[in-house]
Amino acid sequence: DELTAKGVSCDFDEIEKDIIDRDYRDMHRETSPLKQAEDAVLVDSSEMDIDEVVEAIRSIYEEKKGC
Repeated sequence: DELTAKGVSCDFDEIEKDIIDRDYRDMHRETSPLKQAEDAVLVDSSEMDIDEVVEAIRSIYEEKKGC
């Protein structure tokens, strides 16, 4: 919306393809490929608002620290 308000045309499908291509390159590069750390916890925030994300992270932290 910000870009279209400035008169910049945006194609959602093209942007999505660019992101997928970038992620693939980052994960498959020879030097320092992008990958999740073995001890990382993945929080899928796709369907969460910011308060839900914060609460999910807080819960994980408390569980790991034994609070």
